[in-house]
Amino acid sequence: AVEFDDRTKFVVSPNAPVRQIWVSAHLKSSKLDWDDARQAFALPDSGITLVQLMADAIGKQLGEDVQL
Repeated sequence: AVEFDDRTKFVVSPNAPVRQIWVSAHLKSSKLDWDDARQAFALPDSGITLVQLMADAIGKQLGEDVQL
């Protein structure tokens, strides 16, 4: 989990049986599938990776660009 001073929390949970990572941030839940070509978890519809998704969510929370 990623927690902020204002008590906001983003939760990242593995779901190993289906090879997914579930992310809950900004009142939205996302399920990322393992992408063999990228060797990363990614959103199936947009291709956004877990690292990109978390950087965007944290950046939105902080009001600035974030690189992970």
